[in-house]
Amino acid sequence: MKSAVEQILSNSKSRALASALFILAISFVHLVFKPFQMAYYSTGDFIFVNAAYFIISTLIVFLFLGLFPVLYKTKYESIIAKRSGRLSLLALIIAAIGLGFFLFKISFGFYALSLERVATGITALLGLAVIPMLFLLIMDQLIVPVKRTNSTILIDPKIGEVQINDVFCIYSEKNYVVWVYEENGRLVRHKTRGTIKSVREQLKNKRKIVQSHRAYLVNQDKILTVEKNNNSHLITLVQCPDKIPLSRSFYSNFRRT
Repeated sequence: MKSAVEQILSNSKSRALASALFILAISFVHLVFKPFQMAYYSTGDFIFVNAAYFIISTLIVFLFLGLFPVLYKTKYESIIAKRSGRLSLLALIIAAIGLGFFLFKISFGFYALSLERVATGITALLGLAVIPMLFLLIMDQLIVPVKRTNSTILIDPKIGEVQINDVFCIYSEKNYVVWVYEENGRLVRHKTRGTIKSVREQLKNKRKIVQSHRAYLVNQDKILTVEKNNNSHLITLVQCPDKIPLSRSFYSNFRRT
């Protein structure tokens, strides 16, 4: 089970929608304070500042919620898996946006750099951060079921879902099971507590994954060759160095080609 916020942040489409709403909310707040702002700006300057705020917000949100999850997927997923991580991420985004606004106004002569201005900016930033932080805390209390399709499998809440097509094999190692799968073109081995029996039960509706040995499960679509080895067989996988044992008792599990 995931919180509402974690589910939004872990899905690229819902994350993009949330990002757009967050950026629009920032622009809306700026417009609400237009009467106050107009005491300092001309109409032209106000439009210029509002457009700059929109661009700065968009760039920063894209960096944190668009680019970062793609370039550092594992790190990002480990951050959003914890409530403290989600709060820290939002706080960092707000702080970066506030700093961007401040540097913009300094650079274009709207502010004179002084300790008083810095203190005022920090106070305003903290005040404006209260609403989104409270909203996140409330939303984070909502627990929603994670919808999964038959093409994915949740191997670990810290890692998230993996496409069945990307899984090569799963094998037991003492009190753990090791998942071997492909991620971004590289072979990954992820160890979780469990048994082959529990994994087999978890994968009972995934027909591609079959048992080849009491300690091994293998993806049939990844099989390159099956070669006889004394009284048993060895399976060679495509683009994977592992040799998977195929015992006689499980030989009938495999489709004949």
